[in-house]
Amino acid sequence: MSVVADEQPETMFTTLKSPEFWNSLEDDREELTWEDFQISQREYSGEYSTARDGFLFSGENSYRVEQAEIVQKVISKLCFSGLGKPEDEEEDDEDDSTTAEITTVYEMLANKPGLKYSLLKDVILDQLLMALSTSKEQGVIRASISILSSIISSNRSVIDEIKEKGLNLNDVANALKRDVHEAVVLIYLVSPSPNEIKTLELMQALVKIICSSRSSKSGVKSLCVTPQSASLMIIQVLVTAFDHSTNNTHLAAIVSPKVISCLVNVPRKGNLEDVTSLAAILVQCMRFDGQCRCHILQFTPVSLFVSLILSNDKHAILAGLEFYHELLRMPRSSSLSLLHTLREEGGIDMMCVLLLAIQQTQQEYKLLAASLLLQLDVLEESVDQVLNREVAIQTLLESVTCEENPDAQELAAFILSNIGGTYAWTGEPYTIAWLVKKAGLNSILHKNTVKNIDWSDDMLQV
Repeated sequence: MSVVADEQPETMFTTLKSPEFWNSLEDDREELTWEDFQISQREYSGEYSTARDGFLFSGENSYRVEQAEIVQKVISKLCFSGLGKPEDEEEDDEDDSTTAEITTVYEMLANKPGLKYSLLKDVILDQLLMALSTSKEQGVIRASISILSSIISSNRSVIDEIKEKGLNLNDVANALKRDVHEAVVLIYLVSPSPNEIKTLELMQALVKIICSSRSSKSGVKSLCVTPQSASLMIIQVLVTAFDHSTNNTHLAAIVSPKVISCLVNVPRKGNLEDVTSLAAILVQCMRFDGQCRCHILQFTPVSLFVSLILSNDKHAILAGLEFYHELLRMPRSSSLSLLHTLREEGGIDMMCVLLLAIQQTQQEYKLLAASLLLQLDVLEESVDQVLNREVAIQTLLESVTCEENPDAQELAAFILSNIGGTYAWTGEPYTIAWLVKKAGLNSILHKNTVKNIDWSDDMLQV
């Protein structure tokens, strides 16, 4: 992809916007044939030949050759024109504009019928993929990744074509591990399988992006996802899609207070998908290490997850219900404080959504909705709320007596036995131990009747 040595370098914008380039694409001369315009592509076997970068065009029609060389030079100069580094904020807008220009050219070629345009379109993808695979320059790799991401974002159907041309996810992952944060957006857009994601061993790099203030500002501004948001959604896959042991291995990297405090700041305002992914991750964190409930409660704004329950999206509502079911397994004083805040934030709208969820969702989530509705309802001694209470209790009792669904039966029994009770910060139910303590039954004999309880827990000293 080298530029001819005796030519004076041009800027990316003068090349892209030159009349010569656009006129060559819009020319109405007779359609190009294979005889007129042959492309000799390099064979890719792990390394590209260094004889000449790019593609060699041959044919009798020198005018057509000139067309192809113009497009080839455009992409070459893009990669070698000193694009800004992440810390060069003054060049961010220029880089973004350059990416938009190349994407526009690609879209125009993709929408034009005829072999000429198809071949020129292929030149763009081939040179971008070549730069990604062979370049040692971080700026070149970043530019290639940003443009590929922009092209995919504009037209998702091009993903298969890019894969067929040899997109190597290991190259993208290596770029990510070398602090090219934009690479995570490309990985997300390509939608690899969970096993492919696991093989790339990305967790350390993803956590670095989540905790980086720079990555929230990096990436192509025109894309619908930021590096941090893409990292969040890939982390969700890593902690939910595998067996218990593998999920836990990934979870161990994100349950520290520092990482949790960064995770909860990732969702973009009003972005339901971000918040839904975050909820799923935090649920897994609490199940892996119950002590992180305290940190989640400390760092997470209540309104963030109330927005899930108040949304019109069924998947988001279910994610919110599951999140609060796990989070509320905490000492009674803390859970009461959280419930009061939920009642204030959600208001009557939340109560209505919970009633509808009881009637419309699958069995497990009926129970979670009934549990939250009942806990919120008992905060107010109002005759008007009796109906809500009866609906919630009836739903739980029906599941307790239903032997056809043992999982739902167990969950309903657990909820009913701990309504109004308390938990340790680990999430372990301490209701029985708490009642024994309240009743003044403090002898060793009495304590031994309740198994697996840490009687020195601060919660039991109140």
